[in-house]
Amino acid sequence: TFQAPVDAGGNVNSFLAVGGSYLPPSVDDYTVIGYKVGSLTGGFKDCMDFTTFNPNIPSGINDVYIVYRANITDWSIRNTVTGSYADLTKPFTYTITFYDFNNNPLAVGTEFDYTGGTIGGSGATSPASGKLILDNSGSADVSLSNGQSITIAGVPVSGKIQIVQTSADGYTTKYVDSIDPSTDV
Repeated sequence: TFQAPVDAGGNVNSFLAVGGSYLPPSVDDYTVIGYKVGSLTGGFKDCMDFTTFNPNIPSGINDVYIVYRANITDWSIRNTVTGSYADLTKPFTYTITFYDFNNNPLAVGTEFDYTGGTIGGSGATSPASGKLILDNSGSADVSLSNGQSITIAGVPVSGKIQIVQTSADGYTTKYVDSIDPSTDV
């Protein structure tokens, strides 16, 4: 027997099959994006329209592989100041704007917890942890000095984030992709 693990939007509700219940660590934090029936080497079936999600499981097949995507992730900002005459104590303000999948700013009052940290070997003092509370443009500000970082928890993966660093006289800003540091963004 099989009960689809999702609602019409692809959100995980439950998954019941012969042999027990199979759920990701937190059903609210994951969306089903596809499945395989029979074996890991079988074809992957994308799940885009969940209104009729009900895979055909042949009699005698006990293996159903559900593929999940995280709905949220943690996201980090780090500040590194370089240069022979750079003021390593100068704080920089970053305006972080959160958008949904349709490029609409997230709602005013939306909150994200963040944890202050440091970049290894920088000798910086970790900024205090706290909350980002979004204004009516979906934005919040954070201030970081050299060697400081913050990690924002629970950022939706279906949206977009824009970061604008407040211009500082005499400073040039370079943005680097954290997955591929050789790539400027």
